[in-house]
Amino acid sequence: MMIGIGGIAAVVVAVILFSRGGNKDAVAHGPAPSPKTEQPASPPASKSAPASVSSGPKAGKTPTKPPPVLAADTLGKLRELLAQAKVHYNAGVTARTAGDNSGAREHQAKAKVVLDQWKALVQAPLDWQDEASLDGWAMPGEYVELEKAYGDYSKLLKQVRMGGGQ
Repeated sequence: MMIGIGGIAAVVVAVILFSRGGNKDAVAHGPAPSPKTEQPASPPASKSAPASVSSGPKAGKTPTKPPPVLAADTLGKLRELLAQAKVHYNAGVTARTAGDNSGAREHQAKAKVVLDQWKALVQAPLDWQDEASLDGWAMPGEYVELEKAYGDYSKLLKQVRMGGGQ
């Protein structure tokens, strides 16, 4: 019976790996970026100017529904909220290291509130972006930036929850 369970587990793992192409980098970092069509190089966006979008559009199928408006200043606000959440998270880690568990939980709870604001700000664009990724739709550059920002958001959200943020 143990051999049968082990065999089933091995098949499930193999199916997951092969469905993702078996590329560990793709699993860890999301889908590989598509090659950009000939676009002029733009200077890197500075942190003091959050209203710029540095990613080009992502090629794919024509979307069956138009994307919700996602302004560049909204992406800047997302960066600001993520930075605020990181400050609270880091303060919580420092408090926990110093032995202050209740203080650590308070800081993690503050980080969670900021992360909830982050997600509420772009819930409709996130829903469209998720559908676009699953169906292989073409995405504007703003949505490529959102995809990157969501990866950072998800990573920090996991750390905050593991640190006591509910």
